[in-house]
Amino acid sequence: MKVKGQPDLVRDMRTGALLNINSTYLNNEKRKLKIKKQQEVEYEQLKQDVADIKSLLYQLLEKN
Repeated sequence: MKVKGQPDLVRDMRTGALLNINSTYLNNEKRKLKIKKQQEVEYEQLKQDVADIKSLLYQLLEKN
């Protein structure tokens, strides 16, 4: 059943849940989530790389 004044929403008559039927909006939100997850992975990798570089620098300093 359509929700009055909300063209992108419908109500599931069995459960009463509101459902967004705007596929463009949903696809954009999925894309945003995917990008955010990729950025988090890249951030964690950068943190690990910096930690590795620091460790190598400390090793070089100890040898000299």
